[in-house]
Amino acid sequence: MNHIMRFILVSMTVATNAACVLAADELERGRSDKTDSLVAEAIKLMDDGKYEESRSLLRRARMVSPRSALVEYEYGFSYRLEGAVDSAIKYFKQATQMPGTSPFFIAAYGSLLDEVKDTVEARRVFDAGIAKYPDGYNLFHERGVHHLQQGRIDSAIADFQKAIELSPEYAPSYLRCAEAQFKTGENTFWGMIDGEIFMNLEPDSERSREFAVDLATVYMKNIKIENGKVSVSFCKDASQKEDGGVVLYNKSRFETPYGLNGYEMPIAYAASAEKELTAVALLNIRVRFLGWYDSLRVDSVYGRNVLFDYQRKIREAGHELAYHIWIMERAVPELAKRYTTKFPTEYKAFLAWRKANPLMIDDSTVFLRKKFQ
Repeated sequence: MNHIMRFILVSMTVATNAACVLAADELERGRSDKTDSLVAEAIKLMDDGKYEESRSLLRRARMVSPRSALVEYEYGFSYRLEGAVDSAIKYFKQATQMPGTSPFFIAAYGSLLDEVKDTVEARRVFDAGIAKYPDGYNLFHERGVHHLQQGRIDSAIADFQKAIELSPEYAPSYLRCAEAQFKTGENTFWGMIDGEIFMNLEPDSERSREFAVDLATVYMKNIKIENGKVSVSFCKDASQKEDGGVVLYNKSRFETPYGLNGYEMPIAYAASAEKELTAVALLNIRVRFLGWYDSLRVDSVYGRNVLFDYQRKIREAGHELAYHIWIMERAVPELAKRYTTKFPTEYKAFLAWRKANPLMIDDSTVFLRKKFQ
């Protein structure tokens, strides 16, 4: 599990623990504060690779708070970082059995069991955790990863969607949902949207930049330009051909209408001006897409899409081209380099704007497939 995310979630756990002792007497508050301080110092030592020193502090914390799930988890995590997985599993398990445990600790335990290929026990841990904490988004996410590794893609997607529903700004679930959809090779438009949402929620990570290559691969597989005619096939149940301005349906089933009318149709029109699918053409298609999406009044039929609302905001701010360059940079490196070299001021202005105006998602705007089916 990402160490920074672990620190954030542990901090949240610490804050929750602190809130729970407000009604306790001064002695208990003092113990909690002392434990939290020792844990924070221990985490810093772990980050510096000083694992035994960190455990020394955690043993002191254990003496102050003998039944602290947080202390036990961090003790195990020090072993995990050191590579002693068996010891890590032992203390992770103990953390899940203590008062004050949380969905996060259970998810981490199940995930570590998965890593050591104890998949049966991992599944049991995830299922029991979800039964106990039905709102534990991290439990659904990690069980989704478990399903994905076992090849149960539909189950994985269902769990990632539930994790997104419970925690709309948790970026990793969008990434995993996109990866799972791309594995199916069908209805890839869902993954295109999920993946780009992930890139905006986690804009500076390496895995976000690398996802551009996956996006480009799906574009190239599902857009065909032959003899001046365009066909697209992002939707399993219907694909379209653009021929002289007339859209023709070449499949008979329409079980995913949003994929057909909300995604494929704008893509088909956006691609109709291109002669071949080059890097420049791919950027042009992305830039034109939103205009066609709006012209076809897709929102009036299916409702708002938080990603495309954000792209409208970018367009209104005058950063549309820079945004698409940024999204696809790893996929079209030479084109991106030419743009950033020729227009450094514009690109820096976009990056500053994006930092000040990040994509925000809440319960009312969250992108869920069930809203569009």
